[in-house]
Amino acid sequence: MFLIEYFLKNTRLNYVLLAFLVVMGVNAYIQMPKELFPDMTMNEIAIKGTYSGSSTKTLDKMAVRDIEEGVASVNGIREMETVITPGLFWIKLTLMDDADPTDTLNRVKDAISGINQNLPSDMRDPVAYLIARSHSLVRIAVSSDRYTFAELIGIADDMKNRIAKMPNISEVDIWGDAQEEVRITVKTDALDAYGISHAELSTAIRAMSYTFPVGEIEELGNYTFVSTASGKNDVAGWESAMLKVGDRFVRLGDVARVDVFYPQENTLSTYNGQPTLTLNVSKDPSGDAITMAKALREMVAKRAPFYEGVSFDFFYDSSRRVEARLDTIMSNLT
Repeated sequence: MFLIEYFLKNTRLNYVLLAFLVVMGVNAYIQMPKELFPDMTMNEIAIKGTYSGSSTKTLDKMAVRDIEEGVASVNGIREMETVITPGLFWIKLTLMDDADPTDTLNRVKDAISGINQNLPSDMRDPVAYLIARSHSLVRIAVSSDRYTFAELIGIADDMKNRIAKMPNISEVDIWGDAQEEVRITVKTDALDAYGISHAELSTAIRAMSYTFPVGEIEELGNYTFVSTASGKNDVAGWESAMLKVGDRFVRLGDVARVDVFYPQENTLSTYNGQPTLTLNVSKDPSGDAITMAKALREMVAKRAPFYEGVSFDFFYDSSRRVEARLDTIMSNLT
């Protein structure tokens, strides 16, 4: 009763308190993270490494085994899972329940540092980090009926690099792309003229990996397929390659026909009936979903004229749902 009487007699104080609460409420609304689902840091560590053009067997022998042996001695690790693809490996470490994630991560990094001297000199240093479950901010469909699939991959990759440089962007993935492959069709008549057997030609092609990484090599009948992520990336470059067969050198284009293409056997993505690539954009916990989505739309709209004939469609935008929920809250307050 005394408290009520006090505020009735001091009306100016009521206005001050009201203004204070309004200011604090507006500030809390502005600073409040605007998320549908929060990012979660899991009790897991990932080790990621790349070696462009290397095959899975080469990568396992030259890098992965040493890293697994070095990391296995770190206390606090319960399970280790490894996935190797041409040019890339990914090791997931599941920690014990009582292990400190940050401390274990530092010890894993120290173990990797001690192994780096044994890794190939032209290989990028493996990176270890805590795995966090994040949710997509936006997804952008990149499609075109003018460009080839290889050209579309280049455009999507360029846009990916630009988006990745924006503030608070944690990750940008390209869905629906494919690894470049080279098809080498043997000219049997030319081999006979040179006195070279199919086996000798195959051995010579494999030996090219000492000059530049050529990745996985698969032989099928009269064809040889090479999966590559670096090195020569056009037909002229491959055809001009010199192969050492016995005591002599032979130009690859003289004994085989070369085709460079991107097979879409593993992934196939379409949008509105057109083959497409998808840019999946995630943000870090400190970013504002609404502000970032708006900035992304403005940046893409500004860059789109540089890619005439390419469509960039936002078919998923989590900020729209965040805005809808905030509007519901504000309408309930009023």
